[in-house]
Amino acid sequence: NDIYLAVAKEILESNFDKNEFAIGTRKDCAVCIEEKCGEWIVYETEKGNDYDKASFMTVIEALMNMFDRLSMNPKEIKNAFLSELTSKMTA
Repeated sequence: NDIYLAVAKEILESNFDKNEFAIGTRKDCAVCIEEKCGEWIVYETEKGNDYDKASFMTVIEALMNMFDRLSMNPKEIKNAFLSELTSKMTA
């Protein structure tokens, strides 16, 4: 899962303000992804509250949901993620 999260962080940092998302932790006014009890949880936070929690069995499914929440054009972000992931895994 580490490679997936590292590539996602790289793609997110190059496309979004770092305050808009959190990977592996909770951050206020952001879209967050965390692993809890073997599931991947994606949720949004605001003023100390968590909203729209969704759980997934795989990190890939959770990241795709996170990209959907963050981007006006999630297909572009997903393609960039998959392209970079493929590049790193075949290197």
